[in-house]
Amino acid sequence: MKKNIYIINQSYGDSREHLKEELGQSLKNTYRVTIVAGRNGNKLLKKHEHSNGVEIYRISNSKMKRTTLGRLKSYVSFIIGAFWRMLRIRVNSIVIVTTQPPFVAYLVTLFKRMKRLKIVYNVQDLYPDVLVALGKKDPKSISMKLVRSIQIKTLANSDRIVVIGKSMKNRIINEYKVGTDRVSVIENWGMGRLEDTATVKRNASSRIRVLYTGNLGETHEIDTLLGAMRIILDTNTDDSFCFRFVGLGSNFARLKRICAEERLTFAEFSDPVSEEDLVNEYMNSDISLVISSKAIEGILVPSKFYTAVLFNPVVFIGSITDAPAQHIINGSFGYVLDNGDSKGLVNILEKLRSDKGQLESMRMKARSYYYENLRSSIRIAQWKELIDELVS
Repeated sequence: MKKNIYIINQSYGDSREHLKEELGQSLKNTYRVTIVAGRNGNKLLKKHEHSNGVEIYRISNSKMKRTTLGRLKSYVSFIIGAFWRMLRIRVNSIVIVTTQPPFVAYLVTLFKRMKRLKIVYNVQDLYPDVLVALGKKDPKSISMKLVRSIQIKTLANSDRIVVIGKSMKNRIINEYKVGTDRVSVIENWGMGRLEDTATVKRNASSRIRVLYTGNLGETHEIDTLLGAMRIILDTNTDDSFCFRFVGLGSNFARLKRICAEERLTFAEFSDPVSEEDLVNEYMNSDISLVISSKAIEGILVPSKFYTAVLFNPVVFIGSITDAPAQHIINGSFGYVLDNGDSKGLVNILEKLRSDKGQLESMRMKARSYYYENLRSSIRIAQWKELIDELVS
């Protein structure tokens, strides 16, 4: 009889949340896989169904809105629904639970003894660290001390902790005093179904097209980028470049507003697009931009990097010790810049404009590096090994 595995993540089946879907599909032949996800306000999604060999329960939580209150309402309604679902979870199961939403993993640990569960805690972003790093909360406040204590208990009661970068592993070991033997690094990966997509480049323009996709929120600083765009405008080279932003988020809205106010007309903005259109966006661009910040190193990793590498060379703005930076350096398929180095970004773009042949060389290196080191089959094999070890 197959061992039961539950995967708990608020989103499932969304192209921007492909990781747990692909993981579930890879495990279904060996284990009985059950997904616990949210409807996120979409009443067209079935509350319960069997699909592609896995069982899916969807909690009727509210829609994930872009406001703080809207997000909080969606999180809380999901956690309440998850509580009732946990009462029905099968004894002696393995539970893979993420940080979406924050603290749902803590809820799972409350059922560990009663249900005799093995818990794998997949940390995608670390709370309350992210709130403190952004300067939004005082680490000495009562609320942050409470949140930190919840995180400590969650980590302590998890059988295995899977993090998405070495910096995050070091932070959890040092800041939360977790034993190294319980923490594993398994990085995220690009969308598996795009890995065999032919990359026929379509940008015949002489302009260098820079692409940013996905969330551009508070954890993604934009001052370096804005500084570079202002230099380009001041030097009258704006007809040589196009910056295209496809996504959403608080800094996405802020950047769009500033570009309109300052007449940075070589910047284009689009709401999130379909998977097919996203492929076209990559194919019509020359280089991808991934932005992080030294302040959040070890707290989260910009996962958009892993899909970008499939199609383009990458310019990464952030810490040189962060995972994307290390991959770029090891594979020689892009550039790494410190936050604030606007002039450096301009110099890179000018260099590529004068030698577009270099772009093609780096593009081939990026794709080759992805297949050898980052592709989904490598990461999923790491997940399978960890789960098999836990079962044995």
